Amino acid sequence: MVFTVLVAVDLAGKRNYELTFPTIPTITELRDRIDEVLSAESAIRRPPQAGPFHVHRAQVFDERMEMWVDLVASSQLEDYCQVYIFQKETAWHKDTPGRIPPPQRPVGSGSPQYRRSASPPHYESYAAPLYADLRDSSSPYRGAGSPYGSASPARYDFQTLPGDDTATHSDKVRMVYEELDSKDTRTVRLDDWIDLFAKVRISGSSEGLTDATVEDLFTKKADRNEDGLLSFPEFQHFAEMYPKLLDSLYFRSRKLHHETLRKDKIKAQHELTDDYERRLDDARQAVLDAESGTLDMQQKVDEADGRCQEAKEAEQKALNDKNDAHADSERCRAALRDAKTAEAATKEANRKKEAAKRAAQRSAEAAEKKHQMQVNEKEKLLKELEALQKKVAEKEKEIKRQEEIIDRASDDVKTARDKADDANDSDAEKEMDKSTKEVQKCEGDLRECITAENERSAEHRTAQRNTAGANQQKQQLEKDLATAKMKDGQRKTAEQRAEKQLDDHRKALEAMENREAETDSRREEEERKENELLQMEVRLREQREAVERKEEHLRSAHRDFSNETGRSSPPRQH
Repeated sequence: MVFTVLVAVDLAGKRNYELTFPTIPTITELRDRIDEVLSAESAIRRPPQAGPFHVHRAQVFDERMEMWVDLVASSQLEDYCQVYIFQKETAWHKDTPGRIPPPQRPVGSGSPQYRRSASPPHYESYAAPLYADLRDSSSPYRGAGSPYGSASPARYDFQTLPGDDTATHSDKVRMVYEELDSKDTRTVRLDDWIDLFAKVRISGSSEGLTDATVEDLFTKKADRNEDGLLSFPEFQHFAEMYPKLLDSLYFRSRKLHHETLRKDKIKAQHELTDDYERRLDDARQAVLDAESGTLDMQQKVDEADGRCQEAKEAEQKALNDKNDAHADSERCRAALRDAKTAEAATKEANRKKEAAKRAAQRSAEAAEKKHQMQVNEKEKLLKELEALQKKVAEKEKEIKRQEEIIDRASDDVKTARDKADDANDSDAEKEMDKSTKEVQKCEGDLRECITAENERSAEHRTAQRNTAGANQQKQQLEKDLATAKMKDGQRKTAEQRAEKQLDDHRKALEAMENREAETDSRREEEERKENELLQMEVRLREQREAVERKEEHLRSAHRDFSNETGRSSPPRQH
């Protein structure tokens, strides 16, 4: 058996520690444990200059008296009782009003820092009353006149109470009373009573208690002073008379709390299902949008591919045009070379003709000079003839021979002149002019071909740049398309994951609802059987009270009869 004591203290704020013992501790054991835990907690939470922890007073909340009293004996302790430790007011400490928080285990429980120090804190007597005039008997969980204002043991709830198997009778009484006092008014009225009985399904059905029975239980059994308000001591008395009803109220309230939590969880799971469905719809819409975007991207890629093909065709055409222009340029160059060769041949022929002409002219000039010399020689001979008539005969032969020579010289002159005239033939000049014009034409054609070739080269470079740009754009679009397809795959994966998550969640929710339906079915069967037991308990209590009334009436009548007859009743043997 584990015995638990809740110890509240002000350590830089209200703290409430849960201390456990194997059995009910003595005051010395409790004091040593409080010394051990709170000294270590004080060392952790307060500065060193605050000094060691000192216990000035200790009080415990008395459930029966419904008030805080000084703790002086272990008999005042109950399982899960609330103790409050007071300290002397110093510059570093002052107890301030505040609500006691829910209990927690000491953070360093069992660690070396909880070992007893060499100089334990000084304890003064627990017995001397402090705030002895403080009283409040209106509630088991309030202390309006306590030294910490409204601070009191924290309200119990189904989260902090021990398990079903270990909850004490005191826990059940306190918990059920707090459930009845749902408005936190420190009192329970008839409507609160009826509401709780209906809420836990003890009444309100054909198998449960009738509304009249529930009202009679409040007005005739629980509200002993008949003031219309149920106090905690009155409910404690009622719980002693109807333990089965107390258990039913406690366990059904607890199950109702858990049922509410489960239903809230199922509701949250339904909302989560709706959220999963919205996520799935969003994922599907994202997939559709992504697929539409991918199709648009694919269309752009196809268009870019078409532009790429067009650019390549334009580039190929430009290359062909460039090659054709280059071929034209080469043909022009070949023609120019041929024309220049012909021109050079013509020039060479003309040069030779000029040389022959000059040679003929020189020959003609020499012949003319020789002819002139022969004429001069003739004149000289004529003169000599005149002077030398004697020598006429001898000279006539010589003159005839000279005339023959002159005739031959004249023929040579004529021949030279004919050759000179032949050298000045117009056909050669025409041929020369034709060759020159052909060379000039070839040079003009070559310039045009070079210009066309340069234009085709520029067009080809432009086509190459266009092709490179189209290829780059296509590559970028293909990269974007690959990224879009990858994202499509990711979105489809997310959609499949969302579908699986939704399917798993629906299966889990269906299993949860099936378990809840089975739990409701078992609960209804258990409540039906328990309601029969409750009705039996109420009837047995009524019968017991009727028998007790009859016994009391019999004892009263027997006393009256004994008094009338003077008989004396012997003492009852135990």
